[in-house]
Amino acid sequence: MDAGLAAVLGAIAASMGSVAAAFAQHETARISARADHRRERRQPRHDTYRVFIQKVLLVKERVAYDGYEDTTFSEEEALIKAVHESWIDVSLLGPQPVISAASRLRDDALGVVELMAITRHLQERVSYMDEEDDTLEGELEKYSSSVDHLYEAAQTLTKSADQFSTAASASLDDDGTVRRFTSKRLKRKRVTEGSAP
Repeated sequence: MDAGLAAVLGAIAASMGSVAAAFAQHETARISARADHRRERRQPRHDTYRVFIQKVLLVKERVAYDGYEDTTFSEEEALIKAVHESWIDVSLLGPQPVISAASRLRDDALGVVELMAITRHLQERVSYMDEEDDTLEGELEKYSSSVDHLYEAAQTLTKSADQFSTAASASLDDDGTVRRFTSKRLKRKRVTEGSAP
C-alpha cells in the first residue's frame, strides 16, 4: 500500500474517532445536566404531590367516618377550594402523566364533595318531615340512594388516589438518565388513528 494512502486513511480514522468521542462527551454532558435538573425539581414535586394527596384524603375521611351528614356549606366550600388550589400546584409542576392522574383525582374529589352536600340536604329534609307525610317514603329512598352513590364515589376516589400515587411515584423516581426515543412512524400512526372517524 502506498504510504500516502495509508497516511490519508489514518487521518480519516483519527478524525472519525475524534468526532465519536466528542459526540459521546456531549451526550454524557446532556444526560448529566438533565439528571441534575430533575433532581432539583424532585423535592418541590414531592412536597406538592404530598399536599395534594392530603387534601384529597380529607374529603375521603369525611365519608369514611360517616361525617358527611354534619358538614356545612362553608366546610364543603373550603374542601373544594383546598383541592382546587393543590391541583393547580400539581399542574404547574407536571409532568403530563401526573397532571392527567391529578385531574381525574380532583374531579373525583369534587364529585364526592358535591354528593356530600346533596346527601346532607336530603338528610335534613327527611329529618324535618312529619311521619304522616305521604312523601316521606320517597324522600327516604332518595336519601338512601344518595348515600349509596356517595360511598361508590368514595371508592372511586380511593382508586384515583392510588393511580395518582403511582404516577407521582414514577415521576419522582425518574432521574432523567433514561432517554426516550419516539419514532416518527409511531407519531404518524397516532395522528392517523386520532383522525380516523
